[in-house]
Amino acid sequence: MKILKWLGILFGGLFALLLIAGVVLYFSIKPYLSSDSFRTLLETEVSKSLQVEVKFEPLQWSGLSVFTNSMKTIGESKVAIKALDAQQLRISIALRPLLQKIARVDRIEMQSLAVEFQVPEPQAQPPQTTEAPSTPPPVWIQSIAPQKVEIGEIVVQQGKLRWPAGENSFGQLSEFKVLASVDGEDFNLLVNEGKLEIPQLPLLKLKTLKGRAHQKNIFITAATLQYEDQGTFNLDGELGMEPKTTAHLNFEINRVPITPFLTGDWKARLLGNMNGKLKLTQDESTQGIPQVLGSVELTQGKIEALPIFNKIGEMTKILDSSQVDRWRSISLDRAKTNLNWTPQKMVLDQIDFESKKLLLLQGTIEIEGENIAGTTTLGTDPQLIKIVPGLIDQVFNQTVGEYAATPVILSGTKSDFKEDLTERLAMSAVSTLLQKLPEGMGDKVKNITDEIQQKVPAFKDLFKK
Repeated sequence: MKILKWLGILFGGLFALLLIAGVVLYFSIKPYLSSDSFRTLLETEVSKSLQVEVKFEPLQWSGLSVFTNSMKTIGESKVAIKALDAQQLRISIALRPLLQKIARVDRIEMQSLAVEFQVPEPQAQPPQTTEAPSTPPPVWIQSIAPQKVEIGEIVVQQGKLRWPAGENSFGQLSEFKVLASVDGEDFNLLVNEGKLEIPQLPLLKLKTLKGRAHQKNIFITAATLQYEDQGTFNLDGELGMEPKTTAHLNFEINRVPITPFLTGDWKARLLGNMNGKLKLTQDESTQGIPQVLGSVELTQGKIEALPIFNKIGEMTKILDSSQVDRWRSISLDRAKTNLNWTPQKMVLDQIDFESKKLLLLQGTIEIEGENIAGTTTLGTDPQLIKIVPGLIDQVFNQTVGEYAATPVILSGTKSDFKEDLTERLAMSAVSTLLQKLPEGMGDKVKNITDEIQQKVPAFKDLFKK
């Protein structure tokens, strides 16, 4: 028992001596840790990691924590990070690694961090970072001063990222929180909350993102974006931060309302919740242009007050007034399409919309800029339109399954959408009327209407209203 007692006293004494030595060491090098030389060492290490030159405001020490008001990029950047601005930094230093000349940063806390990215120009040589101070500290300081900086974890209370998203437009992720833990040369990332703003898209909320940053690549293990409280986008994949940006992202869409993602009159005409899977690719195979491929379907889909359908309803109104409302608001039992999107062009292929016993719409639509072009097939229940003389014989004279169908050519622009069916419906109605007039009278009326149409081309538009 006495041996154990004396061993306890011995080890206790050794621990006390080591503690006293550590305190003496700390107070011996504290002036250096507060100096511009040590601040320059920190700036050098951070600049090497980010490949962009940074500047700290003077360091203020309190115990084993150091405070600084800001860390900002200076000068012109030639890498992906154009500007960085971190405010109210608190850096916690561990004492023990100082014995190995290592400044161990257990934790860096930032009140705010704003980063703006850019598309960097390819460089023949890597950019130069801040050099070590030209006037080294005294030799005795060099013998005990840290020569290396290690970082444990980084906490950001309020973050903001901004990046170019086309000519004179930017996307940004703001008001998010970050916990990043260092694992070798990697950062394990946990991002919570946040607002995602992308031009021409509605505001999305970032619920959570888990991933890893490795050198110039960001790997997203899982992330969830939400539109209001109505639907989610789940994604995973990889982003490359090389001079030639690359992206391989997978999206899963769950019950996201389609209306906010539409433009013009379509916001009020196409309703429903989107579901589907999409893949975003940007690499050599796409010549550096982002491309989205996949399929989307609508649940609880509905088409409201589309002029072409209104016209069919009006034509059946004479014999069955209940048909007008059916064609004015069409509930879709099936609505799906394949999607091929680039910044220049969007193709909706294998469109397949059906309202059972009323409507079938199939085909392809291309939207390039403001221009629209498409070839579709429109079908309807022959029992509904046979009451209108001439429609089946002259217009819906093809068969697709149980539907009487007709091809429809789409053209025009987003703001001036055109199709060739309305004109054919009008001509069919006139032709049927002429055929039912007394013998010889139909030809005379036709000659008159042809002459009027030549002189007043807007004559046909009467049938479109």
